[in-house]
Amino acid sequence: KTLTRLGPGFRYAPTWSPDGKKLVFIDQAMRIHVVDRETGATEAIDKAYHMFEGGLRSFAASWSPDSRWIAYDRDIERGSRAIFLYDTRAKELHQVTTGFTTDSFPSFDPKGDYLYFLGNRHFAPSYSDFDNSWIYANSTQILAVPLRRDVASPTAPRNDAEGKDDEKGDGDKKPDDGKKD
Repeated sequence: KTLTRLGPGFRYAPTWSPDGKKLVFIDQAMRIHVVDRETGATEAIDKAYHMFEGGLRSFAASWSPDSRWIAYDRDIERGSRAIFLYDTRAKELHQVTTGFTTDSFPSFDPKGDYLYFLGNRHFAPSYSDFDNSWIYANSTQILAVPLRRDVASPTAPRNDAEGKDDEKGDGDKKPDDGKKD
């Protein structure tokens, strides 16, 4: 079945929604489209700025498990990359990272609790012996963001207090009265 009639040009990285009803892809003009298989409607939801052949071929979108949300990264005006979420029900686009540093390759977890992505946010400069400048090696980290208020953050502070001693079977010990033998 033919799903689109967009005229000549290239289409890249088609990705089906989990329910098989929608398809997201990017074209040679850097426009990101969503196709509804049932109605045949094609909607341009966003446009990148400087993605050329290599970037277009490596474009990757991730669908939420309920097929409502699409996550992807693209370049922004300042030249770095940011993560975007598109709500297919409300037809709203949200830039969810600032683009101050490069963020890329978003992916929903299978339950839809977290959005994982790569972010260049680890800054530990060291001075290079070769070119007399500061370098920032290994700045990329894997990040996880909870998508609902009822989901705990994987980086939230944890209580490291231990239980009472008598719960461990030490109930026969005499309390220390502070006297020396």
